[in-house]
Amino acid sequence: VSLTISKVTKKGFQLWVIPHTLKLTNLSKLKKKDKVNIEIDILSKYVKRYVKKN
Repeated sequence: VSLTISKVTKKGFQLWVIPHTLKLTNLSKLKKKDKVNIEIDILSKYVKRYVKKN
């Protein structure tokens, strides 16, 4: 699924999930502090590296 980061703090972050995604996945069953596996989009790694160099 695609998640959008809505807030970042020193202790964590918040994500936005569209209603359609919640309906078709088990994300709605997650509770605060539940552990999940989040994989970074490979493109974001390249963008980060490019921005860092320039």
